[in-house]
Amino acid sequence: MWRDFFHLVMYYSKNALFLKKALQDKDYNFKTTKSLINNFINANTCIDIIDASIVELKSTAWLSNRNRQLVASYLIKNLGIDFRIVAAFFESYLIDYNPASNYGNIAYQAFVGNDKTYRVFDVIKQSK
Repeated sequence: MWRDFFHLVMYYSKNALFLKKALQDKDYNFKTTKSLINNFINANTCIDIIDASIVELKSTAWLSNRNRQLVASYLIKNLGIDFRIVAAFFESYLIDYNPASNYGNIAYQAFVGNDKTYRVFDVIKQSK
């Protein structure tokens, strides 16, 4: 159902999920610092579950939905990285990648998608 939902969102939004404001008319100040992005890409965030998930994704081309959500939430909400950079990273590694689900889920995490509630996953609690 989620896959169908995000395909409809992509269709009706006329690809707005690829834009900085996505579905929301808010101005976000996402970070694009090269060192911050390199640390995330190289699994050097110092958060074990995030780094392990990045290594798993890069070595197997797959990641569970829960870990995709955790990684996206942490990178976007804790580190402030532009959600489009996170989405492009997932796109370059996921074997089951599709634009609607990928950008729909990541825009949701960035609070520029369909969610009206700002949710942050507690990666330490989730690790336990």
